[in-house]
Amino acid sequence: SYKTNTRINSMAFSAYTKYKGKHVTFKLMGFYGGDTYDLTMLGGYVVTDVVDPLKGFVSYTPSCVASTWFDLHTNGKKFQYGIFGGYTRNLGPKDMVKGGSVYVRGFDIGHVWRMSGRFIYNVNNFRLAPEIEYTAAGYATEWGDNFNVTKSSEVGNFRFLVGFYYFF
Repeated sequence: SYKTNTRINSMAFSAYTKYKGKHVTFKLMGFYGGDTYDLTMLGGYVVTDVVDPLKGFVSYTPSCVASTWFDLHTNGKKFQYGIFGGYTRNLGPKDMVKGGSVYVRGFDIGHVWRMSGRFIYNVNNFRLAPEIEYTAAGYATEWGDNFNVTKSSEVGNFRFLVGFYYFF
């Protein structure tokens, strides 16, 4: 058995802004990062090359992802209306890959997007909050030279949910 000191370097950047007016609140966020598996996002790392085949030493590169989302809602005390939208893109490996193992969540997913609308009704300590949501994921149908998704086929679903809250 051999010991290696091989490491993977990756970074993540995010930007967030919020506007809260008298009647509406708007939020917007953008994100870019590599090896984002620990953030429960698409991503991870890929073996780029076999450095020493006798010892099994390899080098790695992060799989990168970019995402953005927005949320717009009214600020009523009794009634609130809101809309949410988000998009995530799998950008693939950062460096050129010569073949090897892939340790990536959603490696075959090119993109994911979601739109949802909600209504909130508040009465005393109770809240009723129905929501409708559509989510779609683009699964790879063609791959590029560097294991990145170049064409995809979308699979989507509607989801209806209702939240009942009691605040004490």
